[in-house]
Amino acid sequence: MPAESVTRLCSIAKHPGWRDELPIYVPPEDEALVTELLTGLLDEKMTGLSTVGVEARRYLVKRSSQWLPAVQLLADGEVPASKLPGLSAQGRVRAIPTGELANHLTGDLALLEAPIGDQRHWRVRPFMRIAKLLTDFRFTSPVTTTLTSPEGSPLHWTWPRGEALRSDVLVFQQDEGSTPKEPLLRFLRSGSVSSPAKTLHALVPDDWTVEPSSESAIVEIESLPSLSCKLVRLAGTCLLSE
Repeated sequence: MPAESVTRLCSIAKHPGWRDELPIYVPPEDEALVTELLTGLLDEKMTGLSTVGVEARRYLVKRSSQWLPAVQLLADGEVPASKLPGLSAQGRVRAIPTGELANHLTGDLALLEAPIGDQRHWRVRPFMRIAKLLTDFRFTSPVTTTLTSPEGSPLHWTWPRGEALRSDVLVFQQDEGSTPKEPLLRFLRSGSVSSPAKTLHALVPDDWTVEPSSESAIVEIESLPSLSCKLVRLAGTCLLSE
């Protein structure tokens, strides 16, 4: 992106007439959407997290010496039409947060554009900056929305990979966006896991037993009272049981 364009993006908040200076036409009704999209471009490097795709990603993030459950919502990409069988393929559809997600985000979440011609995918575009982590989002809460359009009835939709996590064993690995100041673990899988990663982290109920296969299998066990769990840092095979 040219330096002049970057300067323009950085000045959006200071110049009420920014829309007229862009080298593209922006309809007045889409001004809020474009503002969020452009700001999101600037936020991508700040967060260290991916902003492209259509899925929900679960995390454990450590802030102020406390591990918190978190979710990152991606709404910039495509969704196969087969994943939206009850949705009218006419016009545009808006996604509105519901359930636990509505406690973290308000207003229209994303815009879904129907497939055109022989296309078999819906195009999803974000309405707001949602790439940041939403902390204190419980693992047992699904990531849900309502899809609405003038042409059809509202449709309840769980965001891709946004199902509730109800397993007693949740396994994480260190995320690329992790820093010493703010450690970040990304959810990998529930239950038993075999991975080439050198280190994994297992979140299990606080009263579970941990039996390592060797002395070096467990690096650390950290108590998480707020989640009634413990976080086991693994470097080898370990048996976790009630």
